[in-house]
Amino acid sequence: MPSKDVTVYELDGHEVWLSNPGRVYFPASGVTKEQLADYHVECAQALLNHLRERPTMLKRFPGGIETKAICQKRVPEKRPEWVQTCVLKFPSWRSAEELVPSDAAHLVWAVSLGNVD
Repeated sequence: MPSKDVTVYELDGHEVWLSNPGRVYFPASGVTKEQLADYHVECAQALLNHLRERPTMLKRFPGGIETKAICQKRVPEKRPEWVQTCVLKFPSWRSAEELVPSDAAHLVWAVSLGNVD
């Protein structure tokens, strides 16, 4: 059961929890985390035309857009079972399990981590 400071989205057969939905991500315009998630739902098809079946790193701004970005190649180990990933191998012999967005639920899940773009 989510706490009261959580918005739950039902998308593509998945439940996505968005914590701190009222957190302001774009102070100049007052856009909140929930509004950003709603935007991703509304624009999902256009976004997925470019992202679907492609490994995607996360560029997170957990404190809002005016804070320093966290560039994260690897998806968190603690994630919903339905989140699709793939393993990329680099010339350095290292690898990273990256997000492979396939639907609006994946986009909102990324926003829940503070991903903006």
